[in-house]
Amino acid sequence: MPHNFQLLDSREGIHLYQHDGNGMQLVIVPKRGQKDVMTWSMLYHVGSVNETLGNTGATHFLEHMAFKGSKHFSGRHGIMPTMMSSGGNVNAYTG
Repeated sequence: MPHNFQLLDSREGIHLYQHDGNGMQLVIVPKRGQKDVMTWSMLYHVGSVNETLGNTGATHFLEHMAFKGSKHFSGRHGIMPTMMSSGGNVNAYTG
């Protein structure tokens, strides 16, 4: 079990965990026979449907900010360079 996560459900090899501190959920779906391959998705349950008149575009702006990094994770050590140097692809979308 991942650290600080509680198992909520497990069916047909798919496991759903929830973080004890912030409620973040983690779904683990093993793909048998595929080595050294991982897909990672981060979903926020907010979007343009949650925007109000005078507050439009915020979701799209935050989508772009996802790639900006942070104080200790930016520049050549940021999200995109780190993922791409490992053979990964980075993308984001709103819907």
